[in-house]
Amino acid sequence: MSDKSLGEMIQEARAARYKLREFARLLGTSPTHQSDIENNRRVPSEELLELTAEKLDLDLEALLMAARRVPDNAHRYVADVPEAVSLFRKISAHGLNPDELKTLERKTESIVKKRRAKK
Repeated sequence: MSDKSLGEMIQEARAARYKLREFARLLGTSPTHQSDIENNRRVPSEELLELTAEKLDLDLEALLMAARRVPDNAHRYVADVPEAVSLFRKISAHGLNPDELKTLERKTESIVKKRRAKK
């Protein structure tokens, strides 16, 4: 995970390609709003993060983590599948470290791969 803030990540990538006003126009937002994001005074919406990631070739997951945002589809999934909350609580209660979480992520990918193979 990057030691940079969300604003720093975006500002660094944006400055290499666009002037602030030009980038704000590209995103359909105001320069003031974009400046607030880049100076960590405002957290952008998920949609604006998606567009920012696309336009700057940044990793959306890294931006979401830096913004401390949980994607909307994750909120919906948790609302529909209470067992997901239980799993998250267990992960949190046991304080899984990043390596352990990567192991869990690989196991999840393995399950998804098996499911797709059955179709």
